Amino acid sequence: MEKELSLTFTKTEENLQRALVRIEPEMLTQTAAPFSDVQYDTIFDDKVIAFLGTKDFKTAIEAYITKYNELLAASTYFKKGVFNYYNASTIAKILADHGFFKAKHSINLNADARLEISDEKELEALAVC
Repeated sequence: MEKELSLTFTKTEENLQRALVRIEPEMLTQTAAPFSDVQYDTIFDDKVIAFLGTKDFKTAIEAYITKYNELLAASTYFKKGVFNYYNASTIAKILADHGFFKAKHSINLNADARLEISDEKELEALAVC
């Protein structure tokens, strides 16, 4: 794992310390760790790596990406590379965790018509549409 982190953030396998220093500020501000329970060895198991290289997987992932991009392009509120479904879910959780909606605040989304969202469930529902 050390080599992977180093290679990802420094372009060499021998600079783990430098990689950790580079990502520390972002990690300190991150409030959630959505994949913290996933075991590294499970993802990078030889069988998983082999599966990821198969034609069937590549075809399936291409179809997924194409459909996802189509959904983003057709969305009233989401924009590729700017604000997507995952962002909406993350924001809903953060606002709920900090009592935003309990304090009777709301969010306005602007498009052809303004949409006012006054609770976490409304924002989450938008993310699954």
